[in-house]
Amino acid sequence: MNRAFKIIVSGGILLIVLMIVINSAIYFATKSYIHENVASAPQVKVVLIPGAAVFPHGSLSPIFTDRVDTAVGLYEAGKADQILVSGDNSTDSYNEVNPVREYLLSKGVADGDIFLDYAGFDTYSTMYRAREIFGVTSVIISTQSFHLPRAVYIARELGLDAQGINADKGHILFKNYTREILATEKAVLDIWTNRQPKFLGEQIPMDSIVEEENTEEGIETGDSEVTECNADAKICPDGSSVARIGSQCEFMACPALSATSALITVPLGESATALNVTVSPKELVLDNRCPKEVLCIWGGTVEVKTVLTTKSGHGEHVMTLGTPQVFGDYTVTLTGVSPKSSKDGIAESAYRFTYELTKS
Repeated sequence: MNRAFKIIVSGGILLIVLMIVINSAIYFATKSYIHENVASAPQVKVVLIPGAAVFPHGSLSPIFTDRVDTAVGLYEAGKADQILVSGDNSTDSYNEVNPVREYLLSKGVADGDIFLDYAGFDTYSTMYRAREIFGVTSVIISTQSFHLPRAVYIARELGLDAQGINADKGHILFKNYTREILATEKAVLDIWTNRQPKFLGEQIPMDSIVEEENTEEGIETGDSEVTECNADAKICPDGSSVARIGSQCEFMACPALSATSALITVPLGESATALNVTVSPKELVLDNRCPKEVLCIWGGTVEVKTVLTTKSGHGEHVMTLGTPQVFGDYTVTLTGVSPKSSKDGIAESAYRFTYELTKS
């Protein structure tokens, strides 16, 4: 018993030392690329704003506002020509990037200089997509001091000529730094494993310009006009991306979803149907996810009793978050649960479960 205890303690100490070493190494490796103000920042083509929280009514959180204001400062000083905003738009009800666009426009930033990435679900995906989708090669990242070493490290490891500018304006909490410790370890793992982001899609270089002849239906105007649309990408349900086109710079239509897959979100106690499968989450069995206010080593999971029904029959399954369940010719996976876990608890009526259905 004493030996086992000593092994556990020794392993814990080694793990802590390793985490300190990794975080310190990244801090010192990126320190020379981080600038404290606009005056000391280099001139680059693109300033990148990583996503942060947006309140339900659409306003930016203080941390997000500070990032955007710092980026605007670079833009106004002529230190950056374009602004790339990255964030989470994984559901119809949550969008981190469109509110930033409206905010930037209110600050006098030209619409054609604003680019939006709707699939920047984390810092690694943001930097990877900046390179692969938007063709960014040189960038300055506008974010807070707790986030800058990791962001700059990831970007440079992915081959970007990346700098950072400190967006600290007094809205930082201690938990921001503590969460960053584990996030940095994950970043190193992502780099070592060359993780692929969930969505990539077609390339949409930020210097692309869409031209369209200005005509009315059935009537030649005799004139043509160049329309410059900002080259942000909208992520479609099938994972592809579409660009803005036309005189109104509207997004192209998404390709039709394959008839062999679908994604649905269902409140607890209700039902939804896709691909001729009715999904009915009936009872929450387990939710031991780490509360969003707490720093945890293990993220926890969710289990929900779910009834699946087709024309040929039905079955009841206890589905675990992220674990596929085969049901006849279909594979059903619980891929998401909202809202995020909270130490104050969640009312069962507030739960929403997202299922991915695939027909074999």
